[in-house]
Amino acid sequence: MYKKLSEKNNTLLKCVTLLYRELLISNESDIKDFSTELVGDILKTYKNDDIMENNSMGTNVMIFDSLKEYLHKLINNLENYSEEDITDSITILLKEDKSLSESILTSLKKEMSLASLKRTIVALRLQLKSVITDNRIFRHIYSANKEMRDNNNLNVVEFTKNLILQLELLTSGSGDNIPGIVNEIDIEDNSMVNVLKSVQDLDDGSGKLKTGWIEMNEMLQGKLAPHYRNIVL
Repeated sequence: MYKKLSEKNNTLLKCVTLLYRELLISNESDIKDFSTELVGDILKTYKNDDIMENNSMGTNVMIFDSLKEYLHKLINNLENYSEEDITDSITILLKEDKSLSESILTSLKKEMSLASLKRTIVALRLQLKSVITDNRIFRHIYSANKEMRDNNNLNVVEFTKNLILQLELLTSGSGDNIPGIVNEIDIEDNSMVNVLKSVQDLDDGSGKLKTGWIEMNEMLQGKLAPHYRNIVL
């Protein structure tokens, strides 16, 4: 989105953009469908110390803190904000980087039809949900890695079966629901049929474990995937 910003700051700006576009829709059509809960989940995902992973501190950290604080205010009282309130706040929050501020404001104020607004909102929601899902997957793998290294009494086969199912449920979700909680399994979904068959084979001792994730396969062979070593929980 904005190359000079960290990935987390870009995500927070997507949150601002999403809420801004939803306000526009609300004013034009009286549809009150705000993604405040979704944005709240993003804010919970980003703990204060997560930003420390950035090599370039300074402006990135200040923007992160300012955007996060502002988004908390927005989602708690969005209906009382106007589009002008948001653009004015962006100008103030990014006053140290005028070119960035102008770029963001130009993007926000771009003329869009109602249909284009709706498509943009759907796309932004899916992108933010993907961020949440990715974070959940990283944390699941990191936690499982630690458990397998530290617990000498672990039933590895049973533990692995449960982990595979959890990861499949996270990665197979689609639509408006954030993956993670599933009430029923679609037996016509080939990915779910395959994973359940793998678990059944493991249970009766006839199968070979092949998870479909390089990092998981390495972990189960006793190798800690470097990508997950520094995840902050």
